[in-house]
Amino acid sequence: MLERYGIEYSPDGKLQKLDAQRAFEVVREDISGLFQIQTHGAVVEFTSPEGYAQRLRDLLAARNITDQADIDATVKRIGEATEIGGVTAYCGDLDLALEWRPRYIIFLSNASKITHLPAILAEEVTHGEHEAYMIDDVGMSYADYQTSFHAISKEFLGYLGRKRVIEIIGLEGRYGTTLDASRDLTENEWSHFIGYWIADDLLDKGKKLPYRELFHATSEEEMWHILKTAMGDDFNFTLNFAENLNYEKLQEALNSIIRRNKAADYIKLNFRQIN
Repeated sequence: MLERYGIEYSPDGKLQKLDAQRAFEVVREDISGLFQIQTHGAVVEFTSPEGYAQRLRDLLAARNITDQADIDATVKRIGEATEIGGVTAYCGDLDLALEWRPRYIIFLSNASKITHLPAILAEEVTHGEHEAYMIDDVGMSYADYQTSFHAISKEFLGYLGRKRVIEIIGLEGRYGTTLDASRDLTENEWSHFIGYWIADDLLDKGKKLPYRELFHATSEEEMWHILKTAMGDDFNFTLNFAENLNYEKLQEALNSIIRRNKAADYIKLNFRQIN
């Protein structure tokens, strides 16, 4: 089904065709149908591992992100495709000296796997469309959106979009539930894990999700309430730890993240030690 997205391989596995514009357009149709939305103007920009990514640098500067080390690290992660996908940035309120005014820009690396392109685009389009809908159509400010939706909520919605395209392509895919305990995970990484786990678990169980209602909820608190009402029960995570590990600080930190995402009435964490 990759042909649907303008990607074709020969029988011996060699890439014969890559139509990135078609992939973008078809993914936008898929996301529009899934969440029942009208899409907004957007563009995709690719950068190489050695790329300077001036547009991204300009956008970060326009958002008053001036720490050069942070900017360089962000550009490097995208260029080398070390993020799980790409990065989407709303820019409808900024003057970036473009020929036309897209509502959001998706930044991707040309080092990403081509077979993953439709799925990556699906997640990033979902992020961009959700932000554009809330700001352009509902009337939130950019700052209001950032306080109304936090990372778990955003990643849960984004992953629903990704999973839809994975399903269309006919692939099997589930986010891993084994974490690398040798290093401290960032809040952003935990947010991805939790949001993805929820979506995977619900879809694996064949749950019928209220996609349109989830997308159009004007706060994350309302979104989680819609999900809990539709599912009929809480979402319970059990995290297993070796007996020699102390998880009290982690438990406190994760519950704090969940509270910030207004999801404490839906997401319940259980910690246990195992041999």
